[in-house]
Amino acid sequence: MSRKHILRIGCAGAWLWAFPALATDYLWTNNGTVGNFTNAAAWVTNGVTSETCPGLADTANFTNAANFTVNWSSGSTNANAHFNATNRTATLSIGAGNAWTLTNSLIVGQIAAVTTTVTQTSGALAVSNAAGTASLAIGQAGKGTYNLNGGTLFV
Repeated sequence: MSRKHILRIGCAGAWLWAFPALATDYLWTNNGTVGNFTNAAAWVTNGVTSETCPGLADTANFTNAANFTVNWSSGSTNANAHFNATNRTATLSIGAGNAWTLTNSLIVGQIAAVTTTVTQTSGALAVSNAAGTASLAIGQAGKGTYNLNGGTLFV
């Protein structure tokens, strides 16, 4: 392989590495009352069942029309989580020894005229980043309640 081709490949690889992954909005669509956060089939992106779970730069959106429980089989890190289930309760069973880290925001009740309740029953939830700019908003434009019935919440 000539030096010219090696240089082109090297520059293309450096260019791809220099740009972070694009953020994606994921919508929780688990049809049952209980589902696993790390099950890709429980998520939709752009109207299509996802092949992956929300990642580091992504937002997890929960808008279910029924009360529901989200379980974790392992820890996870995402940029944001928005809970906007109208007059419903989302139960977070993160699990002993597991942590869900949100590096930008956790918002409960973001949409006007929506009342949402989130109840954490186990595990650790951290809303934090190195810059100290991560935020927890309970009742932004809508109404929200956060119940800590088990586990730990770090903000």
